[in-house]
Amino acid sequence: MQTLSSLFNKRISFICGAFGSGKTELSLNLAIALAKQNPDVALVDLDIVNLYFRSRQMRALLSENGIETIDSSLKGDLIDMPALSPAIQGAFDREELRVVVDVGGDDVGARVLGRYALRTEDMDFLLVVNTYRPFSDNAEKVSALMRDIEIKSRIKVDGIIVNSNLGDETTPENLLRGAELLQAGSLEVPIRGALYWAGDDEEPDMERRQAFLSIGEKTGIPVIPIRRFMRPFSMA
Repeated sequence: MQTLSSLFNKRISFICGAFGSGKTELSLNLAIALAKQNPDVALVDLDIVNLYFRSRQMRALLSENGIETIDSSLKGDLIDMPALSPAIQGAFDREELRVVVDVGGDDVGARVLGRYALRTEDMDFLLVVNTYRPFSDNAEKVSALMRDIEIKSRIKVDGIIVNSNLGDETTPENLLRGAELLQAGSLEVPIRGALYWAGDDEEPDMERRQAFLSIGEKTGIPVIPIRRFMRPFSMA
């Protein structure tokens, strides 16, 4: 079974997605997974619009795992383009640092990312998609969202992460449907992986786990379990 740290093997990982995609959950899980193997990991929070589900709210958890948290320096309320901390550029420049960047998938988030206009061989720009959200419930909408993000950020999306879910009610069939829907849409970028919530119990439900992992056999997409840190799940 593939892991997050093996799936995301570039020094800088940009995790982008619209509200409800689950990109903050993925960012947190990825940062913690990387920290188990690397002494220098930072999570950069560029989601300056979503005030309710932001990775910086998990600063204590990240600190406990040895992860540096860097966020935008917001000046004022609901301003169009806030000032950004110089520590963000500093993180990108530190070659020893593994960096996870939580990026809002709206106009403001994409334009903020466009300030940096990064493009190196040692970075990945991944779009997280929940096909049960209204603006990404078919391949055409996902393609339009991706093009809009690319234009405003001036960075090409490298791949898609499927996170099709209905919160606690999610079944393997929900994830399979989302994966197959995007596969059938002939998107211009590869589907890198699919996510499912592994559950909070110390003893995992092995039958449930196998049902989700079998989606990888049906679709050829790596299926990876993640933990749930935010409440409600996948609303960021």
